[in-house]
Amino acid sequence: MKVAGIRAKVRKKIIVMRVGLLVRMKKNKKILIIALSFFCSFILAVVPFPAELNDYRPAIPAIVMIYWSLKGPQYIGVINGWFIGLGFDVLHGSVLGQNALGFTLIAYACLLYDSRFKFSPWSQQMVFVFILVTVYIAVTGKVSEIFASGLFTMTHFKGTLLTPLIWLLLVALLRRTESKENNLL
Repeated sequence: MKVAGIRAKVRKKIIVMRVGLLVRMKKNKKILIIALSFFCSFILAVVPFPAELNDYRPAIPAIVMIYWSLKGPQYIGVINGWFIGLGFDVLHGSVLGQNALGFTLIAYACLLYDSRFKFSPWSQQMVFVFILVTVYIAVTGKVSEIFASGLFTMTHFKGTLLTPLIWLLLVALLRRTESKENNLL
């Protein structure tokens, strides 16, 4: 009788260990997807555009930040936004803290309006993303104007015109990367 009881306890412990390992593997997979999506957005942000279209360059890292702040707030929050922004500042060669401030504001607004955003229709979601990206560009442009003596004009906002379309494409692309059983929303 004692041997059967010990075997049952050992089986339970093995099952618990396997389930814990699977949970950790799923969490690591999500972190890898998040890191790859930010990496791709950083690459797209520094790829040269033709001179005529450079004013229309969308703020893809900001859109990715909005997506992950809303989709996985347990992974991307205000502090992570700050560090991701610092990394983007170093990569982009801008004033240190400029994009960090913008990403922090995005993460805070997303965490603040998270529950309202999830239940709103697509049109309202696109307007919300448009407003957040516009605020991000305004804040980073003003910081650049103050500390880097650059000129901030209204032409910087041309990139926000494509934001709703890119938001729809990004959501469609990143939702395909997740399995149906691991849906965070």
